[in-house]
Amino acid sequence: MNIFVIRGVAGQYASLVEIFKGVTLFLIADLVVVALVIFYPGIVMFMFDS
Repeated sequence: MNIFVIRGVAGQYASLVEIFKGVTLFLIADLVVVALVIFYPGIVMFMFDS
């Protein structure tokens, strides 16, 4: 949804395809973090262990 907001704000400067290309790296990083949490849940438990 934020991508479409950016499109509305910066519509004359960037196309929707360019915005998606710019966001791709962040989406990949998010997927890596989710995969780590799924396969190694001990990481989360270590971070919140007090």
